[in-house]
Amino acid sequence: MDDEEVMVVGRSVRIWGTIKSELPVHVFGFVDGGVLAPRVTVEPQALVIGDIIAVSAMVYGHVQGNVFADHLTLDGASSIEGEIHYAELALKEGAYFGGKSRRDNAPRRFAARFSVYDHSEAM
Repeated sequence: MDDEEVMVVGRSVRIWGTIKSELPVHVFGFVDGGVLAPRVTVEPQALVIGDIIAVSAMVYGHVQGNVFADHLTLDGASSIEGEIHYAELALKEGAYFGGKSRRDNAPRRFAARFSVYDHSEAM
């Protein structure tokens, strides 16, 4: 069993506002405001409205916003409506992506142009 600490947004949880966490974040519920964390996982049936900024992001659910991640995985059931900026991308068959994409060695540097986050604390 993995003993790593994570922040969990449960299935019945709804958050209005931005999540900024030094811990990995697993979203099972609803976030309207985006997520800034080292690792972000958007689980199946989850919805994030807003930007995701992370070193690593795995999307199994739905994102309405931009994603900035060094390592980005889009699962077959995922959907993203927005731009993606990544260094490495794994796109599984069946994933839906409606927007622009950009491969870059340092994708999180573009986040300041697109998002409303204060990046002075960014990873």
